[in-house]
Amino acid sequence: MYEVLEENVRRACRITWKDKETDSMIESIVGNAVHHLHHKLGMPGEPSPGKFEEPGTTRILFENYCLYCWNNIPEEFEKNYLQDILTVRHMYEVEAARNENAGNLQ
Repeated sequence: MYEVLEENVRRACRITWKDKETDSMIESIVGNAVHHLHHKLGMPGEPSPGKFEEPGTTRILFENYCLYCWNNIPEEFEKNYLQDILTVRHMYEVEAARNENAGNLQ
């Protein structure tokens, strides 16, 4: 389900080997990150990999969050990326408001 994201995270973490333990860890990190960042970034709808696969700030945040998780320091991520998190969150809030206003005009 998250194959593309898992490969992106392997590159971001510079993981060039494959074994069951590493594969399991990457799967877990990616699955948790999709749900965690979906909420943290204020993304609409149900958590899904789509926006995290597209080039841009959302994908950069996703890959860097996974890198922090791989290195067992996820609590440091928000401190270091707060401005980017707020910028992306604002983008989704504006998009949601625009969609809501468009629905009211019909």
